[in-house]
Amino acid sequence: MTRKKVLAGLMCLVAAGGLSACAQEDGEYPSRKVELLVAYGAGSGNDVVARAFAESFEQITGANVLVVNRPGAGGIVGSTEAMLKEADGYNLYFAPVAAFTSAQLLQDVEFSPQDFETVVGLSQTPFAISVKADSPITDLTQLDALGGSASYATLGVGHASQALLGMILKQQGVTGRAVPFDGSGNVIQSTVSGETDFAVTDVSTAMSRAKGGETRILAVTGEKRLEALPDVPTVEELGLPGSEYLGSQALAVPDGMDPQRLEELTKVAEQAINSESYQEFLEANHYELPQIEGPDWMNVYVPEEQNRLSADYAELGIEKR
Repeated sequence: MTRKKVLAGLMCLVAAGGLSACAQEDGEYPSRKVELLVAYGAGSGNDVVARAFAESFEQITGANVLVVNRPGAGGIVGSTEAMLKEADGYNLYFAPVAAFTSAQLLQDVEFSPQDFETVVGLSQTPFAISVKADSPITDLTQLDALGGSASYATLGVGHASQALLGMILKQQGVTGRAVPFDGSGNVIQSTVSGETDFAVTDVSTAMSRAKGGETRILAVTGEKRLEALPDVPTVEELGLPGSEYLGSQALAVPDGMDPQRLEELTKVAEQAINSESYQEFLEANHYELPQIEGPDWMNVYVPEEQNRLSADYAELGIEKR
């Protein structure tokens, strides 16, 4: 028995005063409150997506969904707690790709992709590279105005946002200094205030500040230009590295769930993500559903992202802490 299973079993016994509170009940699923654990603070980008999904899940099932925020250590605190939850279908986990890529590459953690099963992909969005409105930089392939060095705000140490712009600057012969922040709002504010030369955020955050005239968006990741930003090129169009990087999240559960319960959960989760309200949320915030089967998000997509990020770490000299 793994350490995880031992700890999870003890948690069940303690919670029930020595009696098993973790046995799955009979009857239609879900028949009681569901908890959705988010490893980031309330109001964060991850939290906003999680709450939109929770609302749709409630509409589909009639069950109450409690969104529980457990921020700390770049998602590690909440992800560790999610790993130890009972795999009964009532303990859900909002899994961000960074928890299984940068978090695991930079330090030793108690959880791994093998400790979870993903049910459905919930969202993905391109990254946007922004500059202050009056910046002399208008093209990421023409950076002479920087004088050979630049600072850029990222979504955390070693985050894909750091690798993305770090590799672009390196290709262009510019020495980059990454400045990590907590949350997209803080990232882009640092560029608006002139503290950093560039900001790498989700598209929605970037567009809100660009519409206000505070910033300009130079490029986005992803396979094609966004309909909402027809004049903004993709990183790939510019011949720059990192076009594959996206912000992506999935619905996950601790491993070992009863197959029938997992099938029941998958059915209602798929209804929730395809509901009119959730689809409208995605469109309004420039998200889309990941084009990958639920289990493959953790089993295929995450390893690919780990390998991509690890290779960029080696190029940029980013080392495990």
